[in-house]
Amino acid sequence: MRTRENLTLPLVWAPKEIITLEIFFSQINGEKCFVENMERLVGLKVDMLHAFVKPSSKGVISAIVGKEKFLKAPKSFQNAIEEGETNREIVYFVELGILDEDTETFEGQDPLTELQGLVSSELNNISAVYFEEKHDFSSYLRRDPPVIETNKEHGIVPHPSFAAIHSKETTQLLLNKHIESQNRGDDGTYEILIMPFKDNDELLSGNLTPMFSFPKKQDYTAGDNLYLFILFLGSAITNENTSQEDAIEMIRDHHRSLHNYSQSIGGKRYCYDTITSEVRGEHSWKFHYGDENWKKVIEGKKE
Repeated sequence: MRTRENLTLPLVWAPKEIITLEIFFSQINGEKCFVENMERLVGLKVDMLHAFVKPSSKGVISAIVGKEKFLKAPKSFQNAIEEGETNREIVYFVELGILDEDTETFEGQDPLTELQGLVSSELNNISAVYFEEKHDFSSYLRRDPPVIETNKEHGIVPHPSFAAIHSKETTQLLLNKHIESQNRGDDGTYEILIMPFKDNDELLSGNLTPMFSFPKKQDYTAGDNLYLFILFLGSAITNENTSQEDAIEMIRDHHRSLHNYSQSIGGKRYCYDTITSEVRGEHSWKFHYGDENWKKVIEGKKE
């Protein structure tokens, strides 16, 4: 007989405001610098942390931080972005958030002041520049995601995707694989989201998630317990030379290449993307879930 366990979800008042800090890492510094600093930021008292890969473009960065703020930024920052645009480079854009209620002194330290000091001196972000803004929390949550902005400009278009879970070392390899590819497409309409997280086993909290596959622990360096979720989201935009079907297939070809490479270096795919629909056969799924979890799947089907 099956039994149901009660799950209690505590309700708390939503905060009124969130303070965001936006920083950028150059392609020259490399994905290694970016990933290592993501790990460092995870260790701080930060309420929100995610990153995107964006084209190094004055227009794109101005749209993110605001045109007026961009023009007031140090010339060294503006020149770095413009030089990257000339060389068709990317930047790693990191957005950090602290709930306004958390800015009070915490065990003798102010989390916001600590974070401001770090991003302005110690992370190797471009020109040690950060852009700070305070938002109404509800309005911030309701902002349109980047793909919606793309659809507003180009009409509703398909967005083929590939997502994977990696260690910090293999994240560097996968990002580099994409950046070096001649088939990566238009950086302006191609979204890459990166979010750090840890297994509930590591945090000793939350619920068990046995069917959520993580890379094997032995694939990690000693003491490393940080995972990174990487989502590659293309936009199948048509033009006079490319049909929508061709645009979709070009993106999927690139994603297949990333998926195959991801598997070869120990990554685990996140099973909702458009590549997952192509994964068939017991061997492939057993490889994804691992012997122990696959045995549970088989036993579950027998019930």
